[in-house]
Amino acid sequence: MKTKQPIWKLSANLGDVNPLDDGALLFTDETGVYPPELVLIEANLPKEGEDETFTVSRVQCERCFPLGEEVSDNQFHKDKPAWFSYKLASVASYCGSSPRDLQTALCDQNEVNRGWGYQSLVGYFGVYEFDQYPVEMTEAELRNLYPEAFKR
Repeated sequence: MKTKQPIWKLSANLGDVNPLDDGALLFTDETGVYPPELVLIEANLPKEGEDETFTVSRVQCERCFPLGEEVSDNQFHKDKPAWFSYKLASVASYCGSSPRDLQTALCDQNEVNRGWGYQSLVGYFGVYEFDQYPVEMTEAELRNLYPEAFKR
């Protein structure tokens, strides 16, 4: 039996207009099997004589579930808080939001709102808490992989 492979479609640009400056691209799987993914693009310090490279991280934006003032990220055990849940108030303060708004965004059916919530978590905890295997790419590779993000 073949597994359904995702067909990714750009849903929103949550970063800078130019993704190379501060990329935060939200992609949705058109098959509906996989959760939305936030693609974060960060420019690396250029090395002399080499092309500029970018670190590309992918963060799955699983829908969370309200759990008092916390959230659960486990659809099968909604009574178990997510590992980041105990810090929602700190993350919200860091992002200039309220804990309730952050909780609402993480639990929202709308993938763009959820993407903002995960972008806030990444900003606070760091991308390596969500993607331990980022990829290094050139600008040409990025433009080839995500052409819809560079259309103007």
